[in-house]
Amino acid sequence: MSSLTAQLAAIHSNTNNNTSLVGQSLAPSKRHEDAIGRGIRHSTQVGYSLAVQQGKFLKPSILHDSATVEDIPLTTLRENCVSSLQQLQAIDSFYASSSVMSTLCGPHSLRYERGLNTNASNTQTDQLLRQLLLNIATVLGDDDKWKIPALHVLEYILRRYDVHIHLASHLLLCTLPQHESPLFSRILQLVDLTSISSHWLFLRPYAAPGVNPIPRSIIAKWTGNDNHEEFMVQLCQFAQQVASVHHQQGNNNVRRGISLILSFVAAVLVEAIITSSNRSQSIKDSTVRALLPHI
Repeated sequence: MSSLTAQLAAIHSNTNNNTSLVGQSLAPSKRHEDAIGRGIRHSTQVGYSLAVQQGKFLKPSILHDSATVEDIPLTTLRENCVSSLQQLQAIDSFYASSSVMSTLCGPHSLRYERGLNTNASNTQTDQLLRQLLLNIATVLGDDDKWKIPALHVLEYILRRYDVHIHLASHLLLCTLPQHESPLFSRILQLVDLTSISSHWLFLRPYAAPGVNPIPRSIIAKWTGNDNHEEFMVQLCQFAQQVASVHHQQGNNNVRRGISLILSFVAAVLVEAIITSSNRSQSIKDSTVRALLPHI
């Protein structure tokens, strides 16, 4: 295990699937068990989310614990990010593009304030961040030579752009193939699963610090449940987008990170179809309609 992987595991260790919550707006609660899956900002003292607790702005991190991250300036995270992007250019020229190096991670990004920008500007920024998250996803399954730089890029856009808040669903989708890793467990602790699509609420029990990782079988079972075709479509679209990244890279050899995602999605879909067909003794028409455009 690399030192960075061990660090992620340590953070996770220090810090009952209830589907009845699906689609509900949860009331404020000061109970610690109700804080699970409510994100980094949830305060058990007041029962709801706060940007500031005990006089400190809460800073998201996948690489550092809450005490350490307070002492790391944003400028340092950006320097690490830029250096990492330069390393990642060896496998994908996308990381050298002006939209990434200048727009998202340039010096002016240190002064970015979402609330001071227009809706159109924020929409454009979110589109660039979605593409960056997608490309990062294809690297997370590679060896540490590429994975570690990708984590430093993710660390910066978490702090700078609050992607765990504004792009939470996309962040979860892009890291879902890493469902057994400390990284995914850490991200589950950052995201407020009750504030986004109810398709993600099944992950809430796994957001508690120190719990066992979510098995692929649970993801497949959820995907194969009735009325979850939209989640199945999201997985199919994700796999298509990852395949498009591979095509754009122009590499005849499929990188391990890309192969891992495609294999994960394929396995989840097959298990989901088996689960659904065993339950109803046939494949539902809605499942066929969800899958056909992506076959």
